[in-house]
Amino acid sequence: MQQRATTTAEPPTAPTPPNDAAPRSARLATAAAVALFVVGLIIVSQGRVPLAPRMAGLVLLLFEQGVVVIAYLAAAAGWGTALGRVIREPALDAAGFAGRLILGLGLMALIMWLLGWAGQLNAFTAWGLGTVGWALAGWQTYQARDHWWLKPSEQWPTLPWPVLLAIPAVTLLIGAACIPPGILWSSEEGGYDVLSYHLQLPKEWIAAGAVQGYAHNVYSYLPNLFEVAFAQLGLWRGSMVDASYTAQLLHACMAILTAVVIGQLVASRTTQIAGALAGGLYLAVPWTIVTGTLAYNEQAVAAFAALAFAVALHLDRPAAEDEPERSAFADGRRGAVVGAFVGLAVLTKLTAVGVVALPLAFVLMMNRQGGRNRQLIRLAGFGLAAGSIVSLWLIRNALWTGNPVFPMLTGLFGTGHWTAEQADRWSGAHHSTGLFAGLAALGRTALWHGQFAFVLWPLLIAAAVVAWRQASTRRTAKLLLGVLAIQLIFWLLFTHHQSRFLVALLLPACLLIGLSWPAWRSAAAATTTFALALTICTVVSFTLYLTQLDGGAARYIDTLNVLRHPESPLPTPFNQVNRHVPPNARIYAEAFATPYYIDRPISYHTAWDASPLGRFIVEDRFDSAHQWLADQGYTHVVIAWDMLDIWREPGNYGYDSNVDPDQLHAFAEQALTPVEQVGIVQLTILYAVRQR
Repeated sequence: MQQRATTTAEPPTAPTPPNDAAPRSARLATAAAVALFVVGLIIVSQGRVPLAPRMAGLVLLLFEQGVVVIAYLAAAAGWGTALGRVIREPALDAAGFAGRLILGLGLMALIMWLLGWAGQLNAFTAWGLGTVGWALAGWQTYQARDHWWLKPSEQWPTLPWPVLLAIPAVTLLIGAACIPPGILWSSEEGGYDVLSYHLQLPKEWIAAGAVQGYAHNVYSYLPNLFEVAFAQLGLWRGSMVDASYTAQLLHACMAILTAVVIGQLVASRTTQIAGALAGGLYLAVPWTIVTGTLAYNEQAVAAFAALAFAVALHLDRPAAEDEPERSAFADGRRGAVVGAFVGLAVLTKLTAVGVVALPLAFVLMMNRQGGRNRQLIRLAGFGLAAGSIVSLWLIRNALWTGNPVFPMLTGLFGTGHWTAEQADRWSGAHHSTGLFAGLAALGRTALWHGQFAFVLWPLLIAAAVVAWRQASTRRTAKLLLGVLAIQLIFWLLFTHHQSRFLVALLLPACLLIGLSWPAWRSAAAATTTFALALTICTVVSFTLYLTQLDGGAARYIDTLNVLRHPESPLPTPFNQVNRHVPPNARIYAEAFATPYYIDRPISYHTAWDASPLGRFIVEDRFDSAHQWLADQGYTHVVIAWDMLDIWREPGNYGYDSNVDPDQLHAFAEQALTPVEQVGIVQLTILYAVRQR
């Protein structure tokens, strides 16, 4: 007789009461982060010259401009998520929402760049790109299975406690971006390049309805991918000047996104605490604050590079950690993904060739998994993708000037519309003065430069030593030290040794510091060391900000309209010119290459470009010069005498050799009538052209 099998049932257990300790701690951490953010904004808005209403002005400005930035990022999220589903790259998934934002922003900017090249830079295309992005984001949100707003108690954001240490840097980054371009950071001459081309060129492109190269502004021949993103914001806002804060806040967001990707990458290999500290350290370094609060492009380069490193380092892992069988096609595809981000970085800033492209090629070359054939496949994918994107700029420049890399390599490919003297001046100013000169400059530009906060490089050396000694982290240390070495060699041999160009080292440096976490003697030692370095960087950054403009930088928060208005109580060359010329005036500028705020028609040229007036006064043809001004319809002339002298100083950039200060003075006395000295620090004079 067959017996029925029996089983012993486990005794029923009482239901476990819900444990709300984690949600409660998450809420407390979030509340602390909000409180720190508010306190940070108060410090930024009050500065050393307190004025309580300024805080309200900052908050209102952030609300007004933040809506536009959030809308732009939302469109980028739609584009990025759609493209991410096509790419299907695990490393991008690990980068999370920040990775999708960066991916989408790069795609949207590239499409706008192509449209601008085709002469379609207008409100229709700008809003059309945004609308498609918003539609994609809306559809993706609708399709999502888990909507966080339906389960707020379960989806409350959890923050590793070190994130709190990074909040002050975030507030400084966002708050200082609400000071108009041309005011903040003495190391950048108040953002001179912003007024000269980063925002000035988008202003001109919007007026022209196309991205164009200009003989008066050589920077228009650089790739300028992120500047086209600024132009899209300008079209949304109605003018580029009205989008000034929006552009700066977008660049600040790129720094934050870079820090998040650093944190995600480090956390995926170590701990969330290590990731939060590494990302926070990147944000807190003063150079990140300085570049991130201006409408520059360094942080966009860093964001694209961060995703490239995320994919390359993920590819470098053993296949067992990635997928059961990695095919040759998958290797090539992932190499192409790395190359695509590198291409976007180069299309953003040309120095990315040496500080992003070469280091990433090195990382892929060091990956020998699957043998030599697989290695070559990865490199082929990398080169094909990067080359395809960069070739767009090469083709455009070749069509515009005959030189695909103008204004570089003019001796090889031709000088375009330039003279040989102009090409020589550019080459002389933008090339390295030699290895030994670079090594001599390295101390003052990096090791002892206050905007690296003094603790970054010692911490990097300590982290490298610790990581090298541990077998589990040695390979990562070798890769990132190789990256840093390539970047430094490029800086020494192929740049003119500016401290700002070393900002590119911050990304691999913070990655190496964070990824060295498991090799430290204890988690407590690593936490204490990293947190202390982050705190010191934050203090140095705030100190730098609070000492700008003799402690009065905060007075300029939300003063864009004041700076432009002719009756402004804050005297600047911009509103002084606007004040003293009639609405129908037309202005010619000599040695004055920052006309961004001037709202009258103005012709200017950079220090590198030819002076239209110079060809007359070089031969003392003052009557011809006077007649030329009248024939062109110029009613006024602005001459920045001090800047002319500065450019002509030995060892400086130089200026059009046709423009001799003595001859220019003689011409001014004969043909021009002084109206007003409009320069505050520098001698800049507005003249009226005498009637003939």
